[in-house]
Amino acid sequence: MYTPAPDRPGGLQVRNARSCARLLYRSAMSTVNLHELAEERSIAMHAAVADRLRADPSLLDAVRGRIEGWLRDGSVHAEYARAWAEIVARPLPEILRMLTDRGERARALRQVTPFTGILDQRERLRIRAEIRERLGA
Repeated sequence: MYTPAPDRPGGLQVRNARSCARLLYRSAMSTVNLHELAEERSIAMHAAVADRLRADPSLLDAVRGRIEGWLRDGSVHAEYARAWAEIVARPLPEILRMLTDRGERARALRQVTPFTGILDQRERLRIRAEIRERLGA
């Protein structure tokens, strides 16, 4: 990818466009707190999920089924699975509030989300780009 080039500033020579893009991306990312970027992205994704659930609460059926599977097969730590099971048993407005809550508990739970599959790839990519632009990443 990179080879020493003592005659160039910084001692690096970029071999191809992909390498150049990676170098530029890393440089841009170094100015942004990566934890902040990840958290803002997670909140934005879950806000989009909340919009979908508001429009179609029946989507919660698949979410509840996923959580039941976690509890059955142990693929997710029981503490997280039980917490999500308790949350999705609440009335919809409470579930929606929890999805974008900025508290420590909500932040930890969003790391193991049962809401995968509600947003399609295009929507996820749009949100990622939007957050990156907003944070100057």
